[in-house]
Amino acid sequence: MTRLFLSTAALLAIACTLSTADPADAQKPRAAKRPTSRTFQMALFFDRKALDDTLFLISATIGVPIEIVGPDLQLQGVTKNQSFALNEPQQPVEQLLRTILLKANPDDKLAYTVKPNAQGIDTVYIVSREGAAKRGETLFPEFKVK
Repeated sequence: MTRLFLSTAALLAIACTLSTADPADAQKPRAAKRPTSRTFQMALFFDRKALDDTLFLISATIGVPIEIVGPDLQLQGVTKNQSFALNEPQQPVEQLLRTILLKANPDDKLAYTVKPNAQGIDTVYIVSREGAAKRGETLFPEFKVK
């Protein structure tokens, strides 16, 4: 009986809260909660795929732009169509990106950085460690997904 009373009271409280809300508030856009990529998990399995195709797939999945800084990669002898196989179980996207960069260049010369693009949207840039160091960029920062 007490449980029924508490359940009914909780529902009544919710209904009262909803009915007394300002209708103008409903028209205001709400800020979406954006979890960090540490909470966004992803798995990738394929026999052979190019680096740029793999990054495009991740970008489309998480809703964060990913761009390759071509001159950085060229200086390290890495091409964006570098192919590799991948068999990675569910894991945070940041860890998956690190694994992909190691697959694309086992010498560990690649990294990523995050900064706003020309439109002000946070973008993941695939860079060389050397190029990023010259520009003073932070490597492997956390980034947010939609």
